[in-house]
Amino acid sequence: MKDLDFFPAVNLIVSNACRMQCDFCCAETSKYKSTTIEKDSLFKMIDILYSNGTQRICFSGGEPLLNPYIAELLKYSYNYNLTNTIMSSDGKAISKINFDPKFIDTFWISVHGINEYHDNITNVVNSFSDIQNAIESKKNYPFGIWSVVTPQNKETVDKLIEWCIGENIKKIYLSNLNLTGKGAEFVSDNGRISDKEFEKLVNYYHNKYIEYITVSGQKFNKNAQCTLVYPDGNVYITPYDNEEYQLLVGNILNEDPKGVFSRIKGDINLWADYTYRYNNLTLTRK
Repeated sequence: MKDLDFFPAVNLIVSNACRMQCDFCCAETSKYKSTTIEKDSLFKMIDILYSNGTQRICFSGGEPLLNPYIAELLKYSYNYNLTNTIMSSDGKAISKINFDPKFIDTFWISVHGINEYHDNITNVVNSFSDIQNAIESKKNYPFGIWSVVTPQNKETVDKLIEWCIGENIKKIYLSNLNLTGKGAEFVSDNGRISDKEFEKLVNYYHNKYIEYITVSGQKFNKNAQCTLVYPDGNVYITPYDNEEYQLLVGNILNEDPKGVFSRIKGDINLWADYTYRYNNLTLTRK
């Protein structure tokens, strides 16, 4: 780990737009204020990430599929031999995709319950059925489900996992709440599953369904769960124990990219958390 000199995995923010208005969305669209993300700036970010040693990019937003260049971005990254994942929540947008499935290692879809329960969280009628229709029409894509577990929906996780199995989805990732975006307000109003309870829950479902689906997850109790890279080059670490629950570590467009990373190594506590996350990453393309 002492030889690591750049971010091995990042979330690249490619869109601020999203049709959903999920009650606990952790996205911080205010971090990049332009509503139109320039194509060239995103290709430049991929160039910088690749040339400095990044191995995996998660294309995120907002809703990344609303970026008109998403297929080109995925192909561009794939041709660098980077491992691509994507985080989407919009079934209507998923139904329209036509890029080669080989560009994606895992196509994560954000689902937090079954039928109207999920619709109530997204505040979009038929958002669950849109996702189900998309999955059934795009069976050749490597879908996985990402689900946030709250005190309100923790009793329904069984139903969601069994739905995944019925849709032949091979993995589900569970998360408790991050406090960025709407997350802090949601936790203030509704509470949050404790880290200990969440870890117990993940282990229980992992063992219960081990023959049918991979159930995994990590609690947001340590810094540096995600590294967010914005089109302007700003890099944020989240979560982080400060007022904003995020830490701006620098700008890889205007500074030496490896110098930005070195600031993490210079913080003993942050580096310990970051290396913990790194050791739990799977970065090799299948």
